Amino acid sequence: MANYAPCFEEIEDLIDYFTFLLKDSTDAGVVITIKDKLIYFESLLDVLKIKNLENQKIAIFYKRVAPVYSYFMDYNQAILLNKLSLDIIKFVGSSHIDCSDLYNNLGSIYDKINEKEKSLNYYKKSLKIKENFLGNNHSDTAITYDNIAVLYVSMGRYSEAITNSKKAIKIFENSLYAKPIDIAKSYDILSWIYQQIGKWKEGLLYTLKARKIFQNLGEHSPDTIICNNNLARIYSKIGKKSEALFLYKKYLEISEKYLGIDDMTTAMIYHDLAIFYYEKKKCQDAKDYVIKAFMVKEKFLPPEHSELLDLQDGMSRIEECIKNSQKIGGNNPCPCNSGKKYKKCCGKSK
Repeated sequence: MANYAPCFEEIEDLIDYFTFLLKDSTDAGVVITIKDKLIYFESLLDVLKIKNLENQKIAIFYKRVAPVYSYFMDYNQAILLNKLSLDIIKFVGSSHIDCSDLYNNLGSIYDKINEKEKSLNYYKKSLKIKENFLGNNHSDTAITYDNIAVLYVSMGRYSEAITNSKKAIKIFENSLYAKPIDIAKSYDILSWIYQQIGKWKEGLLYTLKARKIFQNLGEHSPDTIICNNNLARIYSKIGKKSEALFLYKKYLEISEKYLGIDDMTTAMIYHDLAIFYYEKKKCQDAKDYVIKAFMVKEKFLPPEHSELLDLQDGMSRIEECIKNSQKIGGNNPCPCNSGKKYKKCCGKSK
């Protein structure tokens, strides 16, 4: 049995099975459930490499398994699989849109490994195909503009980010076929860009536009929860602390009830609440929430993931805050520089 070589029909059956299993491989929840099957994917990939097979089904399989490796930060394998899929699609003469999707996937991966110029090049290739074959006013073209906008933010090219984001919004708003949820997500992206450059009021405008659409999905929808959490973050930054805390608490309760305490959206709110309380110098409350956030995210993310590293760094700063506050006498000046005594300011709740 050790020397048994599967025939093409058997290989094809395996490809069909795994391709079906991976139909939602861009969904983090799905990826987590199939993590234990990576060894089978790798075995099948080895067989395909030896057989040197090329057809449409294999291209789709490569395309769908690539996001799994990307999620678990094996970016080299994810890049290889996308490029193998791209080579096959070009060879068999499949649709240009399939090529565009793979260019988009490669753009996303190169962004994650901080090769920004390569990322931009692939996104632009994807955009060119979509403009040529779908048109300048198609929703898929708009989504690529949004991807490029987000990339420009990471490159510090904020004016170009805003320009591309506004192009996407204009397409969505003028399209008869655009999904309301896609328009809302595009508003959210522009809001996020404005937040990165400290333009909180502009960010607030677009978050409120997104919220108006998301609320139609129901308060327990993940998109509605995330949008209201974003709104809470903006309120906190513009000094509306009570409104921010109300939204954080309300949508945390909804998220815990409908999505669960072990959901990544719930963890996001835990993390934001930790930041909120840390900024108010309520370090013990901040610690409680950062621990909750970490306990959820470590179940889903590899140990070296940037989100876990950020939480660990946050925990260190919170521990230092607690340590310092324990040394401060009640009649001493408050370390937040308010000019008040510690016992009448940040130490009031202790």
